[in-house]
Amino acid sequence: MTSGSAAPGLSAPAPSRSLNRGAADSQDGTAARQRARGRAALTPAPEALRLAVLDRDSGFRVVLAKRIGDLGWEHRTFARSIPPAKIVEMGLDAVVVDLEVLGRSPWSWLERLDRAADRPAIVVCTAASSPDDRVRALRLCADDWLAKPCHPEELIARVEAVVRQRRSGS
Repeated sequence: MTSGSAAPGLSAPAPSRSLNRGAADSQDGTAARQRARGRAALTPAPEALRLAVLDRDSGFRVVLAKRIGDLGWEHRTFARSIPPAKIVEMGLDAVVVDLEVLGRSPWSWLERLDRAADRPAIVVCTAASSPDDRVRALRLCADDWLAKPCHPEELIARVEAVVRQRRSGS
């Protein structure tokens, strides 16, 4: 995929943003330096990823979409379940899914996605969890599991890690 074009159904990468966000910051260099220090640890991965997020929490989707947009990743967010075949058609690197979005049969949804030849990496990020659920999802097909509430940066780091592992064949 070229960096200037977005695949159908995904948003185009956001342009890079300057740390200096306006006149107020130029008057207060402290605020700009604090943001710069915070962003230094949040350096984007060298290659933009393609990601879908299935989550009912609109606040979480908005925060996560902003951050992954800042990284230049192509992404879509969904408030409800979509068929696993559609996920595969998008040609994603990864999907972040809240089991609560998948309704009464999250396990069958995960199984159907797992059967796809070119399935993306799967990161489950959900509040509804027990040790049995976590073990079941990880043994079934999830590449990682993160319990909510979680920090968006940790979720992004885990997505990068599972994609890196899949690409290296580990």
